[in-house]
Amino acid sequence: MVRTHPITGWKAVWGFGFHVRHIDDVTEAESQELLSKITRLVSDNHDLQVRLRWNNSGDMDLVDGRGTRMGLRTISMAGKAFLDPNSKSRLQSKLAKEVKANGETNGVNGVKGHA
Repeated sequence: MVRTHPITGWKAVWGFGFHVRHIDDVTEAESQELLSKITRLVSDNHDLQVRLRWNNSGDMDLVDGRGTRMGLRTISMAGKAFLDPNSKSRLQSKLAKEVKANGETNGVNGVKGHA
């Protein structure tokens, strides 16, 4: 359910909705509850949605079609989904950049810490 995005190298949720039927190593009830929560998290999270206001005739929207929400692929050949166990989340990458830039980070919930 988690894959590594081939361009960013970040971990990404891959597998909700029609793409996953069951989660291994849990009961059927647990699997359905987890899948339902993940689907709601992604579909109901406004931070993951885009609202566009077209202002000019030349406005353009570029979409990375690797997400499962795209529904249909526009090309018949695509890279195989994979998980790099060393890949980082988007937050981990952001915090690492902060540490590299100034030696400390605001961390989670504004708590300062040193690397």
